Amino acid sequence: MNSWNHLLLNFRAPQKSSCGRKVAAIAAGTLLLGVLLGTFSKWLDDMALDDSIWWQKILGILDLRNVFSDMPVWLLLGTVIAVVSPVIWQAAINVFAFFAGMTVSYHVYTVFVCGFNPWRYMLVWYGIALLSPLAAAVCWCAGGRAKFSWILQLLLLGTMMLFAFPAGWLYVDLGNWADLVCLGIMTGLFWQGPMKMAALFGGAFVLRMIFAMVSVVL
Repeated sequence: MNSWNHLLLNFRAPQKSSCGRKVAAIAAGTLLLGVLLGTFSKWLDDMALDDSIWWQKILGILDLRNVFSDMPVWLLLGTVIAVVSPVIWQAAINVFAFFAGMTVSYHVYTVFVCGFNPWRYMLVWYGIALLSPLAAAVCWCAGGRAKFSWILQLLLLGTMMLFAFPAGWLYVDLGNWADLVCLGIMTGLFWQGPMKMAALFGGAFVLRMIFAMVSVVL
């Protein structure tokens, strides 16, 4: 246990753990948030937008259907939930509750409201939900200010840049507004001052370009 705590301190110092009732209440809250967003996401998917109705026109302009169908918004939400958790095991519980609620509610809505069962597609998301506690532990460690936390921050920002900056061998483009906003929020989440963040952001962009070169070769 001491060696495990020593390893964690290289990334982030844990705060005082919440009491049992508070832990359960927060987990229930993240579960409810996941259920609401999963239902909302599928409702958007199934909706036929009518531009003559003002609020549906706004939904179409914002393209929320595709926003909630892409990975960046879910990556950001999972990262935020993990980082604001006081200790690593609470981060794992909260993020799992969020993704479990989102996935199950999306699936239930699809089966009982839309009338079909995309079970192969849902297996991918159930797999993501099962692995989410491990990802939550990484994100929690990235939220620290210890000597090695910048490595995980670099990886997370580089991953988000895959969506925010589509790139190939000789070009870099801008993603849609939602991907850029998600990247901006994640940058703020890890903010440590302009100089450190400039170095971190630059390193993440280099990492993103390396991903692009590797993908072209493969």
